[in-house]
Amino acid sequence: MTGQISQYGRFLRGRPPALLGRRVERLSEVRKPRAVGPGYAIDSASGVVRSNLGATESTPRQLCREALRENVQSRPLLRQAAQRATTPAECVLVLSHLAHSRPVDEPSMRLLAEKLKQSPTISAKQFCLAASAFARARLWVATFGSMVSDLNRQEGSVLSLKDFNQTDLVQLLRFVSVFGGLIEDKDALWTAAGSRLQEEEQKGQRLDATGLVSLLRSLVQAEHPSLATWLRARLLEELPVCSPRQLASALLDLGALELLDSRTVQTLQREVTRTMSSNPEAMRPRDLASILAGYSKLSDLDQRQDLMFPLLPQMQALMPGCSVSDLCEVLHALAAAHITVRALLETWSSNFLDKALVPRSQNGATEPLSLSPSQLSLAIADLVKLRFVNQDPHGTFHALLKSVSDVSPALGGLSVCHVVSALARLKHADKGQSAKGLLNTDEDFQKTLVHKLEAQLVSKVEELQPQGIAASAEAFVKLQHISEELFNCLTTASMKCLAEFSSEDFAMMSSALGTAQKTLVSFQGDVLEQFGRQAARSLTESAWTPRQVAQVLQPFSKPPEGLLHAALRHLRTQTSSYSPRDLALFLNGLQSCGVLSTNKALAADVWDVSQERLPLRGGSETLAIAKSLVQLRSVIPLGKLRYRFRVLSHRLQQAFAAGTVQLQEQAEVLRLWALLGLRDWPLLAELARNALEVLSASALRALADGKPLPLPAEDDLSQAVYAYAKLGAPQLVPSAYRPAVAEFFIQALKALHSAKSVPSLPDRALRQLMLGIAFCGPLDEEAQLQKELLQEGLENWLPLGKWKEGGPARLVASCAATEFGLKPGDFSAEAAEAFAALLQPREAESPELRSLERQLLEALERFVDDWKSKNPWALQADASHGTSAPCVSINHPTPPCEIRLAVPAWKVAFQVGHAEDFFSGPREAWVDGPGWGQLAEEELDHGALLGDFVFEDETGDSFEASEDAAQWQRLPALQMRLLKGLGWTVVEVPYAQQLTFPQKLVYTSAVLNFAVLSFVWVKRQMRMADKEQKEVEELQATMAEVSADNWSANSRFRCFFAAQQYYMLNSAGPEEETAPEAKKMLDVLAQCREDLYWKIPKETPASRPVQSTAPQK
Repeated sequence: MTGQISQYGRFLRGRPPALLGRRVERLSEVRKPRAVGPGYAIDSASGVVRSNLGATESTPRQLCREALRENVQSRPLLRQAAQRATTPAECVLVLSHLAHSRPVDEPSMRLLAEKLKQSPTISAKQFCLAASAFARARLWVATFGSMVSDLNRQEGSVLSLKDFNQTDLVQLLRFVSVFGGLIEDKDALWTAAGSRLQEEEQKGQRLDATGLVSLLRSLVQAEHPSLATWLRARLLEELPVCSPRQLASALLDLGALELLDSRTVQTLQREVTRTMSSNPEAMRPRDLASILAGYSKLSDLDQRQDLMFPLLPQMQALMPGCSVSDLCEVLHALAAAHITVRALLETWSSNFLDKALVPRSQNGATEPLSLSPSQLSLAIADLVKLRFVNQDPHGTFHALLKSVSDVSPALGGLSVCHVVSALARLKHADKGQSAKGLLNTDEDFQKTLVHKLEAQLVSKVEELQPQGIAASAEAFVKLQHISEELFNCLTTASMKCLAEFSSEDFAMMSSALGTAQKTLVSFQGDVLEQFGRQAARSLTESAWTPRQVAQVLQPFSKPPEGLLHAALRHLRTQTSSYSPRDLALFLNGLQSCGVLSTNKALAADVWDVSQERLPLRGGSETLAIAKSLVQLRSVIPLGKLRYRFRVLSHRLQQAFAAGTVQLQEQAEVLRLWALLGLRDWPLLAELARNALEVLSASALRALADGKPLPLPAEDDLSQAVYAYAKLGAPQLVPSAYRPAVAEFFIQALKALHSAKSVPSLPDRALRQLMLGIAFCGPLDEEAQLQKELLQEGLENWLPLGKWKEGGPARLVASCAATEFGLKPGDFSAEAAEAFAALLQPREAESPELRSLERQLLEALERFVDDWKSKNPWALQADASHGTSAPCVSINHPTPPCEIRLAVPAWKVAFQVGHAEDFFSGPREAWVDGPGWGQLAEEELDHGALLGDFVFEDETGDSFEASEDAAQWQRLPALQMRLLKGLGWTVVEVPYAQQLTFPQKLVYTSAVLNFAVLSFVWVKRQMRMADKEQKEVEELQATMAEVSADNWSANSRFRCFFAAQQYYMLNSAGPEEETAPEAKKMLDVLAQCREDLYWKIPKETPASRPVQSTAPQK
């Protein structure tokens, strides 16, 4: 059993093992017993066969001949023949017949071995025939084995190797290969026999093709490279005369010995092609299946497919003649070569069910009786690897699953490992669908099957090699089946063989433990410490891939120093082998250990080493590059980070347009952009449009059928709701991108409500959904939908007991009560009690103030004291009404939150903004609280990034992500909104960051330099401004005189304006000048004319008017 397990051990994780060497030899059918043949009778007392024809007829040869007759009970006859055999020839004859009978008559064969040992006249041929019989029966007899060991000795042996010809040596070596571990000096025997064969070849006694193929089969289990190389050269010479069966056997055995070079493969291919073209009838289904199996074991995948594809039409035609074992071999070959020809697989499925399922006698149902447990498990693994599950019109996979459930007590440890690995691979094939949708079986059957497999694995775990243990643990975790008993058993078994773990075993086991330890406590303390030390030793001494290094860090909250140093050393020395995906996984492992967040020097070192492996190019690894930058954001200069994410945004939009980004990856892009606070609305709107298409085209149909959401899944939808709400959707989205984002936001809420998915959401998804609804507040047309989702979410989340009376949980409860009108009576008793507790004001634990809050407190206290001194009557009125005097309160308790600074008597709250409270400007992690995550980065796995980004829209124009510099982050905005709903007046104070002394010094120097340079410019501007001011005043005064109402004797330009307006009057005579405005114009013009006359000098002849009414001066 151990040899068989090790043979299959390296083909796990849902992949069926490749069988080394030939298949297990077919056993002869057990004949139906009846009485002995004519002339013989069985003594009822002793069971001895007696002849009715006399003693002369009852020779061993005659008894053996009679045993070959049809419908004869052969065991008594052969047993009697063994007792009567005396000569070596008779013993060998009876041995040959006993070797073909099943079950093996072990006492009779041991008796014959004793007779052969005592015979001094045994020949080499008889000895080899006996050895062949024992090898065929797989029966070790120490008596005969000692005779084989004595063949290579010079003394004390009746026979020596010089007495054997080539055919005898081939049969003898077959015995040595079968029982090699029990024979003394087997290597010396192989060497001597090989030398003897080559000597005979040099003498011209050439071994035929049958002998060469048989010898090659024996050589598979021995280690003699020189003999194997000579045998390959000889076999290539004899290939033209080999039968199809011999060609298949040679192909399998040479592959097992790793002797299939390009020349050998070409020669074998040429002979197979020649046989199929010249004599296709000679190619039996069994032979062609073995040839395909041999081709499928080649190392190069393209070469496998090139060799196998020409043979597939013939294989499809020969399938009706294949046995069940042949069909299993064909399926495994197709899986190994990744050949998924639909027509061929359908033909295979039809023939397989016809041959593997036999009818029951009573009700006509069928059950697979002709398949062993190992064949069942391998067939399931192959079908999953070929993805031929629901596409199969005959339902072979589901029939095999039911058969596995029926025969689960007979499954070995390796078979259980194959089945659970296949089921895990099937479930993991499409994350958007559940296992129920992929397996197309009811959920109860799946649970029952997994429980049966768990029980069987616990009882058979000692049969598993290290890779089987690790693969089983990883598979059960992927199936979300984590039990204390199972993982205690697996960890106990793994601790016993940690020294034998390979790098892949460590990676798989670490991945399983990293997930299982969140549910169980079986992997804490000494177990993990021992696992980490052994993993560090293996990482130092053997070759690991980057993926394996990253996975081994997953289960440790604080990894052993040796493991951490070994992992970092691997990164530094093997940097060129790390792809962006590998780096993202490696950094995620360091983040899960808490290393990157606490050790900035280490994070900077990792960035220096890995930045050359994070190129800003498009393709499938753009998302991995973004993940790596997220992990290292604390040590990357902000300018570089902005540039890199701006380029990545363009790359992702191009990939969206080309359709190369999977929807699951798009959900991850949304998560990354939201956790960093990147309000890149062109990219986010494109994500919303893509997800909206899925919801409208597929999700509605899936919801109508009662199936799970295709994509995004329920938890992805809740995360999307939270992500968009965190970034300001739908209210704060720019108008150009608002329709798509708002429509997806609403449709996601409707999908969650229609699918009744809220009760099945995990803890984190429930928090995300409720906080996202609270952030955006009641929407006009969807308020009732939001209310129902919020009520259902609180109903399912509050009884979990994962909340505390502080932090965002109070904000959600207060929002539900204040804005959506929910009351404790709307919930169950347990949830109502928790809801009422969250609505109670809670005293703050820490009254410490920050930065500008301290200065504001001092100013408020002075203001309140001044107000009290100036308004003593108000204090007396408050005392008469039983109210308290106004005073400044720190961390004043209210149902939604504690107000940092408030005057409760006036119901005035002061919201002092800090760097992290605004969308614009630098900020840090902004939402924290018990029950909502262990770190400040809980809801999306990481904290917010320092600073906003400048992106470009589709026209290439730059725009700031935050259009309004006073846009508050969603959490403080929610606090202020709820306080206003409770009647408080909220005074918003812009944010100010407390500077350190060096920062103040630099800032002061810059201000002084700017002031000196500005002084001269300001003084000059003031002089120029005075002159300009006078001119402006004159112009304003002049323009004021345009109106006739402002004409007076002091008006400088009244004559000009009067003449201008009189000209514009354009009157025809005095009769049109009777209006008051016209009379005023004439009066002003007459006065101006009179003044003009008096201004004429006296010496002028016209110094006197013709008719003067004014007195002379």
